[in-house]
Amino acid sequence: MESEYKKFPFEERTLFLMGLTFVGGYINTYAYIVRGGSFVSFQTGNIVRLSMAAAEFNMPMFFKHLLPVLFCFSGACLAEIFRLLIKKTDWRFYVLLIEAFYLFLLGIRPHSADTFFKYSLSVFAGVHFYLFRVWEGMPHNLIATTGNVRGLAICFTNTWSDMKIEIMRFLRYSALFFSFPAGAFVGTIFSNSIGAYAAWPICLITIMWAILYRSKSEI
Repeated sequence: MESEYKKFPFEERTLFLMGLTFVGGYINTYAYIVRGGSFVSFQTGNIVRLSMAAAEFNMPMFFKHLLPVLFCFSGACLAEIFRLLIKKTDWRFYVLLIEAFYLFLLGIRPHSADTFFKYSLSVFAGVHFYLFRVWEGMPHNLIATTGNVRGLAICFTNTWSDMKIEIMRFLRYSALFFSFPAGAFVGTIFSNSIGAYAAWPICLITIMWAILYRSKSEI
């Protein structure tokens, strides 16, 4: 009989999403350490800061925090355009390959390009968030964790209803949840060690996950 885990589509399964959530944590620390000292996916904080700047009539600060929001928005728009244009095959495979190519380019660009890449990484965040947003029928964010805390709490409290099944679901989501800080941890080590080249390890992981997704291999 098919297990509770395997009844879900491949792209909603824990081990597959763990790799992409790991990428989300990694890219945030890479952006912070190597590319300009800012996070690229926490748009709530950027919106709060631009609102504060508007209230204080601080236009330079307003536009500083408006730009990453707009770039992230444009990334989600680009992903939607890909989805609409590429209908015969799975568009997400090609978007993952484009992400990987972009990460490769990051590794060979000089620090003089920090201003551009600081904002372009927000495009990456918008695209990456759009790709896969569901884990076992429940919302999941690849690039930030605020909503995922709620998901973890739901899985934890549901263990009271059916201990045998739900505790395993809670453990699966716990592994997925902590893949984000694991990515941030590894990203910090690599970014501090090899600087801009730290984009290349995560480029390889993205390529591997694109191929894995295309093949729909059982993991």
